[in-house]
Amino acid sequence: MIYADNTCEEVGKYGNRQVPGNFTQSADLANFRAHWRYAREDAAFQKLLATTPYYGIWDDHEVVNDFGPLQDTRDSPPYSAAAHLLPIGLKAFLDYTPIRRSQHTPNRLYRNIR
Repeated sequence: MIYADNTCEEVGKYGNRQVPGNFTQSADLANFRAHWRYAREDAAFQKLLATTPYYGIWDDHEVVNDFGPLQDTRDSPPYSAAAHLLPIGLKAFLDYTPIRRSQHTPNRLYRNIR
């Protein structure tokens, strides 16, 4: 999925070359969506998504590292201590990850898959 709490610079942590991303750490919907678009710009990944079913699993970096319903704020820039990121990250996740929605629990992410 994405690491919304990171950026993608031209040179990676270990000196590896990367395709730089045009986004910052996600503190608003525009940057969450920029992370998702960046990941899907790769032609090989587009082909994989077009030909292979997958189960999208929301990770602890989809919003900020180690987040939860009561730990989804940060107080260092670009974040604001008053802004809850979970609803924004969830919106972006559902925009880019097709999940059948239940009428009774439309935002439920967990599934029983056999």
